[in-house]
Amino acid sequence: NAVISEETVNNTVTLTCYADGGPGNSYSWSHLSNGSLFYVSSSEHIVLNNTESSNEGIYFCDIYNTAGLVNVSTVEVSDQFANVGDNVTFNCGEFDAEYVWLYNNTMLVDEPGHISGANSSVLYITNVTSTDWGTYGCYVNNGPGGSVNSDEATLHVAPYIVTISEAIVNDSVTYTCHGDGGPGNSYIWFNETTQPATVVSTTQQLFIIRMESFTH
Repeated sequence: NAVISEETVNNTVTLTCYADGGPGNSYSWSHLSNGSLFYVSSSEHIVLNNTESSNEGIYFCDIYNTAGLVNVSTVEVSDQFANVGDNVTFNCGEFDAEYVWLYNNTMLVDEPGHISGANSSVLYITNVTSTDWGTYGCYVNNGPGGSVNSDEATLHVAPYIVTISEAIVNDSVTYTCHGDGGPGNSYIWFNETTQPATVVSTTQQLFIIRMESFTH
């Protein structure tokens, strides 16, 4: 029995090849990309940067010893970063196989003018919207060769301010900044009446006591 485990820390993915049996297991990693197979490493582990598109594709690990050989595979898909209105692609490698793309673990379907390639090796997102951020992955069914799920890649969509709402209660005002995009939006409020401008708050809401309340 052989498996490939995956651990992601920030932008780094570590793939580890495990197998029962022994002693003296040896390893050989290869990478299928753009129709060509490239040797990668003879280590049990390989480390990839998941923001580099050149690392996308299918990875195979051969594990062998004096008793025989076993092969396992996994698919790597890179994170993407976009602004609203950009076009992005996710690449699942090139197999003579059936493909299914998932968005937040839900099967994708083509949407004319927006999503295409939901059942092919490359997924195209045209005119990215603020609600497209999330996780994407592919499922590859290679018939007699078996099936494999890719890792999950994240589409990061840069935030932009939609509205700032105001709520007045007695002598206080609460401003709330509503922004699309994601994941992990952060907020910074500035006071531009000072030179230079100063940071007032780093939360989504800004709470202010109106100065006239002190004159009552």
